[in-house]
Amino acid sequence: MYVLFSFFFFQAEDGIRDAQESRGLGDVYKRQAFLHATMQACLDSGRLLVDLTALFAFVLASIHCLSGMQATAVFLEGVLRTHAAEVEAGESKKAQNCLLLLAHMYNLKLIGCRLVYDVVIWLCESFNEESVAQILLLLKNIGFQLRSDDPAALKSLIQLAKTKAAERSLDAGQGRVHYLLEMIDDLKNNKRLKSTESIFVGERCPQS
Repeated sequence: MYVLFSFFFFQAEDGIRDAQESRGLGDVYKRQAFLHATMQACLDSGRLLVDLTALFAFVLASIHCLSGMQATAVFLEGVLRTHAAEVEAGESKKAQNCLLLLAHMYNLKLIGCRLVYDVVIWLCESFNEESVAQILLLLKNIGFQLRSDDPAALKSLIQLAKTKAAERSLDAGQGRVHYLLEMIDDLKNNKRLKSTESIFVGERCPQS
């Protein structure tokens, strides 16, 4: 389970971005209902739901503006717990759809780069075929923004990925591992992917 569960509530600048205060205890039930509806709709076991996860992320951004960061905190914890559970259960596409939600939240500036880096580092710990695929999914879509937000963390991630590949004697020419190492080198050297290779269109949402 993610270590970040214990501290992300206390680091608004590195995790959840602040907004207005919550408007009542009744909001708790609404937050849980929205989280449940999102998980029911987005956790498809057969395909990646890029557009649908984006839609729910935009709805969350609206709720965040109206109700405050508590709604985002509840949603984020639910997404992270669900992702960890789906990884444990071997549900590849469901876990990846959770990461798409996380990527959209980051793109909308609902969460900060440190939290995303923590997830990537957690995935690097196992560094098997599936975790590499999930790291690729995140870096392919938000890697350059992560580089922009915290280049030092990216440098540490590059070293970690190369170390894990060496520890497990993974062939650098092996499909996904080769692509990952190539991608992080491109990020390091600021070589952008073609826009068609990203789930996002245009630039990241501006800071309000």
